[in-house]
Amino acid sequence: TMSHAARARGVPTTTTTTVVRRVGGARTVTKRNVTMASALKEKTKLISTTEEWAALAKHVADIDQTHLRDLIQDPERCAKMVIEADGVYCDFARQRATDETMSKLYDLARAAGVKEKINAMFNGEHINNTEDRAVLHVATRAPKDKVINVDGRNVVPDVHDVLEKIKDFSDRVRNGEWIGETGKPLTDVVAIGIGGAFFGPLFVHTS
Repeated sequence: TMSHAARARGVPTTTTTTVVRRVGGARTVTKRNVTMASALKEKTKLISTTEEWAALAKHVADIDQTHLRDLIQDPERCAKMVIEADGVYCDFARQRATDETMSKLYDLARAAGVKEKINAMFNGEHINNTEDRAVLHVATRAPKDKVINVDGRNVVPDVHDVLEKIKDFSDRVRNGEWIGETGKPLTDVVAIGIGGAFFGPLFVHTS
């Protein structure tokens, strides 16, 4: 086995992983021993090395010879490229894609385990391997009666507690109750961020 071979070569069979967490401003550091076998098992195969990726890459050559002007002339294709759910309307018909393209994209998604990873996120599993913690984007958007358990505890009430505080602060800024150092109401907001932390407020402001 790998561990026997490793021992024969004098290679350590375990590695120590340090996990840093911040809870309520407090910084905690924990360490755990991980066997070499489990560490290798946790490594994910690069999606770009799969047959599904290669098939899609090969398909690009066919799409490069296709003009969108011709694709949108096919009403049956256009109808297949539209999906609507929970008030969200998505129209892919204006993309250079065919039934074959979509089929290969779905194959790639299955190869990548997208559905399983989505379920793991909703189930509160620790899919953030770097920090060994759950990814709680879905909890910040969940209704109050939703249950999302992380390490045996429903985190949705905590999320809505923070959301209520944000709403209270926002309302007080808007109606002039929240005053600055000069005793005057706030009139301007400076938002500093990158990625979503920047574009989110920008989109809201622009809309």
